[in-house]
Amino acid sequence: MPSKARLIAPRDAILLLVALALCLAAGAWCDLPLSQALYHPASPFGRVLAAYGQSPGALTLSAAGTLCLLSCGQGSGREHGRTATSRLFAALGIVAHVASLAYLIIAPVRYVDLGLAARGLIALLLAGAVSAAMARLVREVPARALRRLACYLIFIVVAENLLVAGLKELWGRPRMRMLAATPEATFQPWWSIASGQREALVATGIPAEEFRSFPSGHTASAACAMAIVALPAVRPSLARWRSRIFWLSALVPATVACSRIIMGAHFLSDVTGGFTVTFLVILAGCWLFWRNQIPAGDEVTPAQGASTA
Repeated sequence: MPSKARLIAPRDAILLLVALALCLAAGAWCDLPLSQALYHPASPFGRVLAAYGQSPGALTLSAAGTLCLLSCGQGSGREHGRTATSRLFAALGIVAHVASLAYLIIAPVRYVDLGLAARGLIALLLAGAVSAAMARLVREVPARALRRLACYLIFIVVAENLLVAGLKELWGRPRMRMLAATPEATFQPWWSIASGQREALVATGIPAEEFRSFPSGHTASAACAMAIVALPAVRPSLARWRSRIFWLSALVPATVACSRIIMGAHFLSDVTGGFTVTFLVILAGCWLFWRNQIPAGDEVTPAQGASTA
């Protein structure tokens, strides 16, 4: 019997975790000088990604919604939409799509001067493209597999958001842009938790949002793009491309991370922290839903699976 392929090859996971650890270590001594050197709040690159850098998280919900709705059309008889489970997933799919579109329309308001019609059109185009691509990728996949993949994607988005929100509140780290505009504010290294200056400066009128630097929410949401590493769970033929899928998807959060440093919204350690949180959630999701393996009965050939590490 051929070896089972893993959704995420251990060597790829280890390499990325080592790279993230090195970036976090580098932030211990170059966070402030690096941000001061790159700070350019008028950067078009930074402004565009400030507006849409978090869209991978919302689009992950779009993909999950599409999977939920497609699963209701699989099978026959009672499984064709009349069971409680089918109704539940149909409702979940609609909620996921509505939440995704709402975020894609509302979130950019803070960063770009676009009207509601323009933002709505962009949201529909992005969500439609992702939904169409997902529908094409999962043709003829059984309903149960579609639902498992949908639950995995929702798990990634929900867990990432809860963890990042909790860590931001706990750390209370001031942003670079606030340090540049507020002489009385002091730099807080990433390992320093709740230094105490937040309460004093918020009392002077500085928004509490300026003390939510660690970890980067934009980078964490952008890293949701890496959730696609689980696609071989429903399309085993993609297993031979798993390393390419892994590293290409990792470029999305890496690009957004650069933009956040340029905008003065985060330091190197902040964006590294956001990337790390989501990647650890993705690793947990792959183990929770598939034990990080192609599901039983869907083994790949040696040629497809390459090395299984």
